[in-house]
Amino acid sequence: MVNSISSCVKTIINRTPFINEMLIQDVISYSNLAKNIHKKVEAMYCYPVNNSAIVMV
Repeated sequence: MVNSISSCVKTIINRTPFINEMLIQDVISYSNLAKNIHKKVEAMYCYPVNNSAIVMV
């Protein structure tokens, strides 16, 4: 189990380098990314998570 929502998001982004590159180039928005990885974050965090919490990371 991962300790925080931010560490879950960082782990997901580090596992998929193309997402990191898209964020650097402003190709994708944070809210769209949050919607995309929401279920993965909840699975890693083992608790319900709001999209706004993911965006704030």
